[in-house]
Amino acid sequence: MRLDTIFSTNSATNCNTCRIRIINMRKRYKPAYQSLFVIPLLLAAGCTTAPVPGSVEYALNAAGPNRTDMERVLDHYSDNPEKLAAAAYLISSMPFHGSRRGPGLDRYREYYALFSKSGIDALPIVDSLQRLPEAFSADRLRLSLDINDISDEYLIHHIDRSFKTRDNTPWGRQIDFDVFLRYILPYRIKNEEPEAWLDSLDRKWMPVRDSLAAIPEMRDPVKAALAVARKWNEKKFHWTGKLPEGPGIGVCSVNEKAGTCLEFAHGLIYLLRWFGLPATIDMVSVRGTNNSRHFWPVMPDADGTVMVAATEYPEFVNVAGFDIYAAKIFRSEFGVNKDYLTYAREGTELPPQFAVPLIRDVTADYYAHRKRCFDLTFNLEDCGDDPVLLGVSRYRDWMPVDVVDPEDGKATFRNVRGGVVAVAGRMKHGRLLPLTPPFVVDSLTGALRTIVPSKETHRITLYSKFTVNRYNSDFVERLADGRIEGANRPDFSDAVTLHTIREYPYRKFGVAAIDSAAGPFRYVRYIGADSTWCDIAELSLYASAADTVPLTGRAFGTPGLPDDAGLHLPRFAWDGNTLTSFHAETPSGGWTAIDLGKPRRIAKAVYTGRNRDNYINRGTVYELFWYDNGRWISAGKRKAEADSVVFDVPQDALYYLKSHGGGKQERIFEYDSRRCPPQIWW
Repeated sequence: MRLDTIFSTNSATNCNTCRIRIINMRKRYKPAYQSLFVIPLLLAAGCTTAPVPGSVEYALNAAGPNRTDMERVLDHYSDNPEKLAAAAYLISSMPFHGSRRGPGLDRYREYYALFSKSGIDALPIVDSLQRLPEAFSADRLRLSLDINDISDEYLIHHIDRSFKTRDNTPWGRQIDFDVFLRYILPYRIKNEEPEAWLDSLDRKWMPVRDSLAAIPEMRDPVKAALAVARKWNEKKFHWTGKLPEGPGIGVCSVNEKAGTCLEFAHGLIYLLRWFGLPATIDMVSVRGTNNSRHFWPVMPDADGTVMVAATEYPEFVNVAGFDIYAAKIFRSEFGVNKDYLTYAREGTELPPQFAVPLIRDVTADYYAHRKRCFDLTFNLEDCGDDPVLLGVSRYRDWMPVDVVDPEDGKATFRNVRGGVVAVAGRMKHGRLLPLTPPFVVDSLTGALRTIVPSKETHRITLYSKFTVNRYNSDFVERLADGRIEGANRPDFSDAVTLHTIREYPYRKFGVAAIDSAAGPFRYVRYIGADSTWCDIAELSLYASAADTVPLTGRAFGTPGLPDDAGLHLPRFAWDGNTLTSFHAETPSGGWTAIDLGKPRRIAKAVYTGRNRDNYINRGTVYELFWYDNGRWISAGKRKAEADSVVFDVPQDALYYLKSHGGGKQERIFEYDSRRCPPQIWW
């Protein structure tokens, strides 16, 4: 695997003002000299025959003309054991790090700056910037490896600044040296361009650091980190996944506060490290309940690992109390994980995260104490000695999440989270080819149940193409305990409850029978349960149970969320469009109402929760696939005549429903007609 394949173009924020290039920072000494102490001091353990990846000798050999700069760094700290160890740690890891550079990066930074300041949808910003000269294109970027580019001046300055912060803060000396090396000292987080970011944050954040340092309880690094996180979270983070992917662009993620969970993590990690507090990223390449990646910041320490506060966490949460529902969880490391390098043999194909592994498996930290982590063994005789990978579902493909070498015809994956569907297989031409049928890992016992289609067929009725529940950050569950009320006063001081929604509907439309004898009402409203933001997409009222044309009137209600550019106003619950919705300004007490003009009797209400358009839509064409022997087989296409669609397929199979009318979210499922709803999502 070539090194340039490992640097994915993950987005992160930046700005022109805090970008300090180091390509031309290099100071030339004359004459250059060779260090005499590096090899015997740092490489006495077995590096005399061949350089070992992750060793200083390996890095120096890879540095080319930049070797002189790296040796100057080591020589500079020859009389300081701690800083020498820090320099050796950074240099030994530098062959595995790099940045992507090229035209259009300034434009790329503008996406985040404009989006965070404008408050409008991201797509118009992207469209306008892509039309300008020097528009950003990830395809035009080139890889630049740190070991070949970073200067001695930059590295020495960064090391000295990091140690100065450690030595001059009350929490600094409480931090284990190994933790300091791995989670404070690194000059980069991912593939952003190296910059003098420790200097760029001084003006804004030095007063905060000074004030925290004066508080006695801030001697505790966890308390100090929580105070920093709270201060940073005072400014709203602007979430979007619509900006184009590009390289991480560093420390301006602290200020711009825009993007995805990755940019959120980058910003908080940069800030914590500037304060001299340990932080890094934990991540899943695909969640157990949907097709997306996820990244979140954590604070490792010598005694355990503490979850860093995100916007939804007012306090830090220990990883033992956090459930991300994924088969495997990894921690981002600056140093290469030599255990995984054993799999990267000549002639083998591995996914990038295992070919050049800057990760550590921490799944057991999250799940082992709950007895939700299991060892899975597969008999794979006559399959050779190449590495075997564990794959979980991502759309109609399998995403590799773990790798092992088979022994005696068996492959054993350690510490796999139960409750997922997976396969074991091998990489070929960039894809994971299964060696096993799909199997379910029981969440309580770890027992495996294979999913193999029967020769018998059955008729199935489908209501959605993707799971609609809390595990996927959807909103329909917020309908539970919401009320439909009638009144004849516009302030609803005489309100009568007409219907309480006990459970959110598993199909697009929920229907409530209303006792028309309750009386005629001029005003009708939906009021959400506490902490639901009154999320509702649509509410329609009918004078009789047989009517198909809803009553009309003037919409009004409590204010919608003001920061959403008018996208969630009360009237959107009555506009006939299930893709618009009302979202209240406050989590509790919000309501949206309609003035019918005069008192009317109501016999029926039809409602739809705020959603991501994953229900079955009437008039849309859907195609159902079932899985057998490594292939997804089409069961044909059907146009939905209502909010459901029907297919005839083999029983006991794994299924996948594709929409040919838009929408990207789709997910594998099983089907059990005895359940309600019958679709079992994985």
